[in-house]
Amino acid sequence: MPRLTAAHPCALVAALALGLGGCVGEAGGTAGGGPSVGTTTSGGGTGLQTGGSTGGGGSTGGTDAGGGTTGSSGAGNGGTSGGSDAGSCAPGATLSCTTSCGSTGTATCAAGAWGPCVPPAETCDLRDDDCDGVCDNLLGCRTGVDRSYNGTAGLHFYTTTDSEASCCGYHVKTYDDFYLYAAAQPGLVPFYRCLGSGGAHVYTTDATCGGATVEGPIGWIATSAVCGAVPLYGLAGPNGDHLYTTSSAEVTSAEGGGYSSLGIAGYVWPSAGGGAAPTWPSPVKLQGSALTRVTGFPTAWYGFPLPAGTQTYTSLEGSVSVQNAQDLYSEVLFILKYLPSGACGPGRWPASTPEYGPPGAVGIGQFIVKAPTHGTFTLPIDLTLPGGLPVTNCLLLGLNGGPVSKPQDVVSSASLTLTY
Repeated sequence: MPRLTAAHPCALVAALALGLGGCVGEAGGTAGGGPSVGTTTSGGGTGLQTGGSTGGGGSTGGTDAGGGTTGSSGAGNGGTSGGSDAGSCAPGATLSCTTSCGSTGTATCAAGAWGPCVPPAETCDLRDDDCDGVCDNLLGCRTGVDRSYNGTAGLHFYTTTDSEASCCGYHVKTYDDFYLYAAAQPGLVPFYRCLGSGGAHVYTTDATCGGATVEGPIGWIATSAVCGAVPLYGLAGPNGDHLYTTSSAEVTSAEGGGYSSLGIAGYVWPSAGGGAAPTWPSPVKLQGSALTRVTGFPTAWYGFPLPAGTQTYTSLEGSVSVQNAQDLYSEVLFILKYLPSGACGPGRWPASTPEYGPPGAVGIGQFIVKAPTHGTFTLPIDLTLPGGLPVTNCLLLGLNGGPVSKPQDVVSSASLTLTY
């Protein structure tokens, strides 16, 4: 059962889970019919072996000329040049190869011949790994940056935490206004949030923040238009405000209103993943947060698109928490569902989403955290389903609740990992 760790011994927490080998070389071999596995030498030398064992004076992927002929290349679906002897590999053996898009794939021996070079699965590396022509077309690589505005102070604010975006006099203009990478990648640099005088925030690749207070990086930004990245323009207002936008039309409008251009702050991404419909590979990071001030159980819903077909959910771990600003009672119901069919947008869903999720959603589990006093109350989650639970199309995470009797600031947060 889940355990409670809380800042107050009187916390009440309940949890309810619902629905619970190698290739043998031959001297004087013929042209191969598969991918490249090595090089060829002449004058009785030894060929370069890759993942195989030598035999009969030859080597995997090479031919000892010794007065004979040089082995020719067998290019298989993106294989590189080099000799490969047809009929000379052990069934079921595998070897590394170079795909048509430059990634490292795998070829498998069948009926004595090497098969095509099969690309690897896509990963978060700013490259097209699976040779489908799209870079990083999966979810989890990037994190959305919310854009908020304080009308009283005339200041903009950018954060990757939804609950923070609506804090302290700021109102959310756009959730996920643009995207940064969530972790360091070659060619990316940290994008720092800096607190200047008068409460204005500045965002920069300068680790010193130019002398302002460094609040840490909010993600990783590109220095060029890599993997579909677009320019992020920076502007400074007469009151010290800093505005960041990907819209050149907004730049023109802001300059007309007295803002000064700071040029391109870096390159960001307009979507959560490459391609038209990126999905979450396993494990899925179910993360979300909300700040509520009023009673009536307001709800925030998040969507997590899954690959096509039925997936089997096997485990869930992480934590959910509630933070009270005052010594007043609050409670939040964390709801996990899936939507078998229909559209599934990644990230935070519109506020118009029904309190208990969209029609047709199927329950998976729910956890309630009851927080009686000021402080943070956290419920660790560690669930395993030995038989698994089938889920399809779209995972949903709902944060339902807040203050109960009197208004106060209540922050609810979920940081869960679901494996399928």
